[in-house]
Amino acid sequence: MNSGHLAKCKFHPLDSAMNHCELCDADYCELCSGESAALAVTRTRADKVDHKCFVCAGPMMPLQGSQRIAPFWSRLPDIYRYPFNLDAVSALLIVSLITAFIGNSGLLLIIPSVAMMLYSFACLRETAKGNLKAPGFEACFEGSIAPVFYALIVILVFGVGAFMSFGLGLGFGILALTFCILALPAAIILIATDEKLLPALNILALASVMKAAGISYFVMLLFIIIMISSVFALMSLFGGQANSFFGILFESLISNYYSVVVYHIMGYLVYQNQEALGFKTIAGGAETSVRSDSDRRKAHIEALIKAGDYDKAQEVAGKQLLEPDSTLWDWSRAFTLTCVATPSRNAEQVFNDYASKLEAAGETDKLADAYLQLKKHQPKFVIKDHQQRLSIADSLFETGQYSQVVNMLHLFYQESNDNKHIIRALKLLSESLLSIPKREKLAKQYAALYQLQLNKAE
Repeated sequence: MNSGHLAKCKFHPLDSAMNHCELCDADYCELCSGESAALAVTRTRADKVDHKCFVCAGPMMPLQGSQRIAPFWSRLPDIYRYPFNLDAVSALLIVSLITAFIGNSGLLLIIPSVAMMLYSFACLRETAKGNLKAPGFEACFEGSIAPVFYALIVILVFGVGAFMSFGLGLGFGILALTFCILALPAAIILIATDEKLLPALNILALASVMKAAGISYFVMLLFIIIMISSVFALMSLFGGQANSFFGILFESLISNYYSVVVYHIMGYLVYQNQEALGFKTIAGGAETSVRSDSDRRKAHIEALIKAGDYDKAQEVAGKQLLEPDSTLWDWSRAFTLTCVATPSRNAEQVFNDYASKLEAAGETDKLADAYLQLKKHQPKFVIKDHQQRLSIADSLFETGQYSQVVNMLHLFYQESNDNKHIIRALKLLSESLLSIPKREKLAKQYAALYQLQLNKAE
C-alpha cells in the first residue's frame, strides 16, 4: 500500500485511489474497483470488504479519506491562489481599506482586526470540511466571536507562561517558549474545530494534535515561519511611508493575505489528517455506487487491458456482446481482443458477426480495417461467405487496398455460381488491377471477362 498520504490509481495516475488490493499490492480508483454485492452480503471480516479486484479477483480494502487527499505542500500554487477569488479579494480589500481609513486611531483598529480573524477562522473551518474555495465577505460577521477571544487568551497565556518559565532557568524558559511556538497552530485548530477554550490550553490535547498530524504539522510550521518572514520583508520596503494611507493599506493587504493563507493551510491540515484528528469530513466508507452489469463489465475489460491480461479481457468482452445494449464500440473492442489474445477458435465467428454489425449500421468503411487486422494475426484466415467477401472487397477498394482486393477475388469467378456476384467481383478485379502499376494487361483480361459475363446476364 502507498506509504504516503496520497494514493493514486494504478491505471489512472491523476485520480485518487479508493481501494487497495493486497494480492496485487496496488491502489485503484472507484472506476477500476469491482463492487461486489455478494461480498458485501456475505462479509464476515470487521474491515467490511465491499470490492473485489478486477485484475486478480481478490478482495479489496477501502482506503481512508486522508489517504486520498494530496498533502498541502504538493498543491502550494493552489494554496497561494486561495485568497484570489472574488469573495476573498473583496473581504481582504474591504477590511484593508477600513484599516487604512482608521489609520492609527487606536482602539478603532480592533474592528477590522476582529473581522479579519473571524474571516480567517471561517476559512479554516470551511477548508477542514473539504471546501477549498474561500468564503464570501459575509463570513467576517457570521458565527460566534468567541473563537477570536479564545485565540487572544491562548496567545496571552502562552506569552505569560513562557515569560514566567525563564524565572526557573534559561534552559527551561527556552524549552517552554519553543513548545508555545510549536503548539500555537494546534491551539488555533482546536479553537476552530471545537469552539472551546480549555482544549486549546490542555498540553495533552495540543500534543495529541501535533502527534496525529505527524510530519505534516511541522512542515506547516516551516511554511508559516517562512511566510511571516516574507511579510516583514515586504513591509520593510515601504520604510517611512508605513504611516501613510497607502502604506497602511499595503501592509494590511499583505498581512491579511498571509493570515488567510495560513488559516487555510491549518484547515487543510485538518482535512488531510481528518481520521487521526477525529474531525471526519469525508465518508471513509462512502456508499459505493452500484453500476449495471454492463457498465461494470466495461470497466473490468478496461482494467484487464491496462493490466495486459488480454485473454481474460477477451473472455469478459465476449460476455459483454451478449448484452442487449452492446454497441459497435463493444464489438470493435471484442474483435480487437480476439486478434491480440491467444488465438481462439471463435475468432472467425466474432469477425463474421462484427462484419454483419458494421454492414447493418452502414459503416462498411470499417470492414477493410477489421479484415486486415485479423489477417495480420491469422494469415490463413479465409472468408467463406461470398456476399461478405464482396462487401469487404468493396471496402478494401474504397480505401485503396487494391492488392488485397486482387488476392481476395482473383479466383472468385471460379468458386461462385451466382452470376451477379461474379460480375461484381470481376469489375472490382479489373478496376483494382488498373490501379496497380504494370498490371494493365491482366486488368484488360478481367475487364473482358467482366464484359462477357455482363452480356450473358443481359
